[in-house]
Amino acid sequence: MQTQQAVQTQKNAVAQPMETPEAEGANDDNARRALTDMIGESRFRAVRVALFAELLHRPDPDGLETDKDRAANLTVLQETVGWLERAQTILTKQKDPWDEYPDALCASLEAYAREEPEAVGLLCEMAELSRRVAKAAERGSDDLGVALRAHHALRRGPFIGEITKLCGRIWSRMEQDRETRISNAMAAMRTTRKALERMEQIATHVRLVAINAAIEANKLGDEGRGIAFIAAEFKSLAEELQNMSATARGDIATLGKQ
Repeated sequence: MQTQQAVQTQKNAVAQPMETPEAEGANDDNARRALTDMIGESRFRAVRVALFAELLHRPDPDGLETDKDRAANLTVLQETVGWLERAQTILTKQKDPWDEYPDALCASLEAYAREEPEAVGLLCEMAELSRRVAKAAERGSDDLGVALRAHHALRRGPFIGEITKLCGRIWSRMEQDRETRISNAMAAMRTTRKALERMEQIATHVRLVAINAAIEANKLGDEGRGIAFIAAEFKSLAEELQNMSATARGDIATLGKQ
């Protein structure tokens, strides 16, 4: 129902630079917060729909409004409705129709929102009513007044409170998940650290065995050259393993302090 120009204008207003894969992984929590804020902003957007629809519904008492003014107000109304439709799509279809956020992030937000079905239902109802208002305004239909009254009733009823509750639930679940991820990562780091310590112990033992083998090989003279060569190789590999393990343990210790 929106014009292509209205959709593109709204997309350009919120478009962000593409993140690298590393930055995208590091900023998942920030993206979820931005999505949650977008859902919370639906309260303001619903008010905006009502304001611009009223401008189109009630004639200017001073008669100063031009066709250009009305066209501009209609464009703003359509853009705002498109924004509400976008929020509805993210919460019901796990997809951002503007492709600003990946499907995985939309799916995670939808999973959180599923715990507040009444709020999601009200957001969908608000998007539908806003779409009806915009269509009536675009046609200049007498249905605009009826649609606006229904819109006002929903907005002044449970809509604001339920959306606020929904955002609170999402924020709470995001924090719980973040703490769980940190706890799991710390447990994995402890397990890996123990495994590396054991590897260092084995490498130390192999190095000592290799040294002893080299000593015994030297006692054999020419007959021990093959054994001496193999012992030297084992000693070199053991030392490399020790160095790699020590470096990895140092990296893990650094990560644990961050």
